[in-house]
Amino acid sequence: MYQQEIKTGQSFSFERFLDVVPWKNFDWNKILSQSYERVFGAERIKALPFELFFTEYNPVAALSDFMEVPYFDQIYKNMPKRNNSISRLGLELFRDINAKVTDPKIIRKFRKLFEADFPKTRQCPSLISQQLRQEMHDYFLETNTVLLQKMGFGEQGNRKQTEIVPKIWAGV
Repeated sequence: MYQQEIKTGQSFSFERFLDVVPWKNFDWNKILSQSYERVFGAERIKALPFELFFTEYNPVAALSDFMEVPYFDQIYKNMPKRNNSISRLGLELFRDINAKVTDPKIIRKFRKLFEADFPKTRQCPSLISQQLRQEMHDYFLETNTVLLQKMGFGEQGNRKQTEIVPKIWAGV
């Protein structure tokens, strides 16, 4: 989300972003159970782990069946799915430019430039400290495991938890 804010023209620091948007706000188990399930009913909620989209399991077909929308998985295959990440250095430079540039057309040009010339790689340093990364990992591993079990995955569900829950939920 921080990267999206920078890509759309914001110039605040990552530390400021975490002050405004605390990371524990993304406890999907709490969000779904306190909001969506109460409004729509638990039987009308389907949550799938993002990691499933990179396995042999076909989550889009499962959503298509759940939503009773025929051929949604075929439509999804043809939808564009690129949102290139920018490296830490690229984000810092982009953030500095955003502090001086307000024209959305120019910001879009810089976005394309930074996505092309400053791509994020596994070797890029993270914006998150190792300590915070571990704290996030432990917290989300616990809450996401509960959510997965409620959705029919995990030890209580119809698939092995180890197939779904990655070793690192946070900081990827």
